[in-house]
Amino acid sequence: MDKVRPYFPWFVFRMVALIYFHIYDLGKAVCFNLRRGTVEVINRRKSDCDIEVGSQALWYAFKFAWVLARSNGTCSALLARRSLSFWWSKRQEILDRLA
Repeated sequence: MDKVRPYFPWFVFRMVALIYFHIYDLGKAVCFNLRRGTVEVINRRKSDCDIEVGSQALWYAFKFAWVLARSNGTCSALLARRSLSFWWSKRQEILDRLA
């Protein structure tokens, strides 16, 4: 989070909902909280989680600051035509998650 936060305005992190991962090979659930910048093990059923993933895949996703590689120090990747098209197609899903 320390590497990602400087590249986005503060309000972006306030709008994002909590993300719940079920780690199937460990039989555990974790909560990823972008607002606070934390990842913590929680007691949550598999069916109540947003994403099911293996521990190695989740570690790999968190290991690398993907947004930094794409944006080259700016938010340009978010504003690229392809990205805008993707976000527009997901607008209802995003609004539902924010609500």
